[in-house]
Amino acid sequence: AYSSGVATDAGQIASLSVQVASISVGNADVYGYASVGGSDISSISVGSTGRVGPYGTANGTIDPTRVTYDFTTNFPDVSTPTASPIVISAITGSTTLPVGTDSPAADGKYYYSVPSITFNGHVTFSLTAGKNVVLTVTNTSGTSVQASGNSEIDVPATATLTMYVAGDVSLTGNGVVNGSSGTPNQPIAFQLYGTRSATTASSVGEQSFAIKGNGYLSGVVYAPNANVSVNGNGDTYGAIVCNQASMNGNGNFHYDMSLANTLSTSSSGVSKWRELTTTTDRSYYAYKLNF
Repeated sequence: AYSSGVATDAGQIASLSVQVASISVGNADVYGYASVGGSDISSISVGSTGRVGPYGTANGTIDPTRVTYDFTTNFPDVSTPTASPIVISAITGSTTLPVGTDSPAADGKYYYSVPSITFNGHVTFSLTAGKNVVLTVTNTSGTSVQASGNSEIDVPATATLTMYVAGDVSLTGNGVVNGSSGTPNQPIAFQLYGTRSATTASSVGEQSFAIKGNGYLSGVVYAPNANVSVNGNGDTYGAIVCNQASMNGNGNFHYDMSLANTLSTSSSGVSKWRELTTTTDRSYYAYKLNF
């Protein structure tokens, strides 16, 4: 569990964009590393009291030893689960899953398919403790998951919720409560995936995810074709991959380093690299690759 006693300055933020100030820190503090698609420090901007670097970095400063350039990677589209789901009607009121008469799949998880989730007021969508639920929300247009007012999604300790969403998400009420009694569950216990493909996004636009936590937000968001905003004054624990990320409020974002060993995609990636910065470095490899 996160605490100030285990906190490090190893957070990671990155942008594929080559535009100037593709990462705009403002007056926030990024204690860790930044990777940019551009080739120089102009890809990052900080305000007079912002900073990027290790603990102790001065206000208004970017530590160049913590920045890497020409960042590139691949974020594959998301596929929905192949397991046959239990089809349920739209969720519009207080609901608890799984239903007692439902049976899990062979992997022990409960798979559901629902067209939309929409509620307001003092309404709660919750899971039974100890159960693992995978929910596919199928509506592709408009806001397919919406919780406003005092409504919330509750993931109790020992339960997990994974959501695959084709439309927009607006969790602006009490948001997502992943944990209990003010103690967050591990972020991996709440996973939110945006399933709009890059091809669809190019014609109809990106998904929009607006997420709020009640006191804290603990979770993982993977939505490569969505614009994600995290709002509120509570802290956020986990990781976000998206088309564009915006964080507002006074809360802190704590990257959960264990996610690097937990989450994976179908694409391969570079595990180690070396920048060839001198003519001597490059000439050796040019000779080896001269067929």
